Amino acid sequence: MTLSQMWGAAAGGLCLALSLTGPATGQESFLSPEAEVLARQGLKAQVAGLRAEVEALVGDGSGEVDVPRVQQDLAIIAAILGAFPHLFGEGTSPDALAAAGSQVTTDAQPAIWDDEESFAAFADSIHTLALEAAVESDPAALHGATMALWDGCTSCHETYLNYTMDLGGGDVGDLDFLNDF
Repeated sequence: MTLSQMWGAAAGGLCLALSLTGPATGQESFLSPEAEVLARQGLKAQVAGLRAEVEALVGDGSGEVDVPRVQQDLAIIAAILGAFPHLFGEGTSPDALAAAGSQVTTDAQPAIWDDEESFAAFADSIHTLALEAAVESDPAALHGATMALWDGCTSCHETYLNYTMDLGGGDVGDLDFLNDF
């Protein structure tokens, strides 16, 4: 883990500890809605960075893999994913932010707040995939487990994020929007 990842994980953990409230716990958040949105966007960015590292380290699963490092990265991803249902508190939906006149925006779909139980169950299933991937030690099995995890992430984004992407060979442009959960 690089120093920047370590600090990112520590900052993410602090934000996480402060925001482990909201719909999944039935408690009010200690953070303002804007800070909660920025925290979840920051944590999503951490996951994206760790995913890129894991993909580079695992490759197609046929070569040598630094298994302990990959497991560590996947354990961090699992911890973040386990907290995600808690990061969508009251006042953090796009409509609520707009109604409050907030300068902070989110591409999260209203479906998250409309059916919090379904969102929490979906997030929990992806969290489980991350936990399962984090204990794999065989490179080929690790590759398969991470591919299942990435498929789960993509499915969640397609269901709960408001974006479109041209996968027909066209330019998808800046992918920073993937962090705007």
